Amino acid sequence: MSSARVFTVLLLVLASLGFAEIAQAADTRYVTYMIREDPGDPESDVIFYVTFQITAYDQDHDTIRWEVESVYVTKVNVAPEANTHWTHDWPLLKSADGLWAVTHADPEDPQASDFDHMPGIEEGLAWADGSEDKDLIYSFRGDTPFEQPVPFEERCTLATYELFVEGEEEPEEEAEAEPVEADLVQEMPVYE
Repeated sequence: MSSARVFTVLLLVLASLGFAEIAQAADTRYVTYMIREDPGDPESDVIFYVTFQITAYDQDHDTIRWEVESVYVTKVNVAPEANTHWTHDWPLLKSADGLWAVTHADPEDPQASDFDHMPGIEEGLAWADGSEDKDLIYSFRGDTPFEQPVPFEERCTLATYELFVEGEEEPEEEAEAEPVEADLVQEMPVYE
């Protein structure tokens, strides 16, 4: 069999396995969870942003398994103090395969509300982006979705998290099954 025929057969096999769908969905996305000072009040100040940089790993019909490439945590400080930033590359998710499986209403157009049940990261270590800052030990997971309380929009979910600055005895922030708002964008959000 000629190499041209082998290549053509290979392309047909890959297409039949859905690799065309994977290629379309393989763009990078950023899912950001906003932690508010008062989790029950959507008007209260955002005190932390937890952003997951994700890329589609594979797809089976409406379910895309996402790979988390990085986690970015931003603590919003009071001016004139600059915000504090931490980064964790290639975190290990608590799922059987280390991926985040999400069933989408429309896999061609994922929505923030689709990412309501994150498998979780336990005892992740995020490196401080500033030379004067200490590293962050954190855990974060999405909990069972819930009926939206009246003041929140549909892009809200429950999350359990702990954010500890290395060397501190008390967490910067912690919560169990508290509401957080989610946002999904295709470019890295910047929180100065």
